[in-house]
Amino acid sequence: VLLRLSKHFDIIHSHVRFFFSTNCVALLRRIRKNCRFVITLQATHPHPKIAFLNCLVKPYDLTFGRFTVNSADVAIAFGENVKQYALSYGTLRKKIVTIPNGVDTEIFAPRPIQEKMLTFTVGYVGNLVHRKGVKYLIQGIHKLVPKYNLQLRIAGDGPSNAELQALCSELSISEYVSFLGALDKKLIPDFLRSIDVLVLPSLAEGMPTVVLEAM
Repeated sequence: VLLRLSKHFDIIHSHVRFFFSTNCVALLRRIRKNCRFVITLQATHPHPKIAFLNCLVKPYDLTFGRFTVNSADVAIAFGENVKQYALSYGTLRKKIVTIPNGVDTEIFAPRPIQEKMLTFTVGYVGNLVHRKGVKYLIQGIHKLVPKYNLQLRIAGDGPSNAELQALCSELSISEYVSFLGALDKKLIPDFLRSIDVLVLPSLAEGMPTVVLEAM
């Protein structure tokens, strides 16, 4: 199917070297010389804190990962750390170009300086999945609540939603934590301006756009 569909496109841009679909595109590029292949490398490890996955990543990268990335005409790295890791498992230096994420600083602009609020607001924006580490943020808030007047606002949704809300109840901090659900992208700038600090407790990231937006 991929071979047939590729006849209608000049360039195929794929993300994440671990996906089987990306491996298939790499094989296709070896077969069809007139079909250009671009791959974006988003992170070094998928879950750097999970030991058994770490054991699989290195053998994969030294074989399928290297084959996949070197099959591309261009490999885009989000940052220097991602580039250096790709070089470490045998990616050809001439294949890699670093293109950092960027944001529109007119849209994501700081709020005007205001009087200091009595409540310090911590915010999170992103999917509610294990690798985002939101439970560690909640556990941290639990330790800080007795000492400081603060609140946590969580913007996002995902399979860990119910588990995280249950954790807040278990720690008796539900009154300090607001689950706002997934926000429309147009509302993200106002959300970021409404908080005092953004926390991204992820177990693995490349160059998170939301961090740049919050800055």
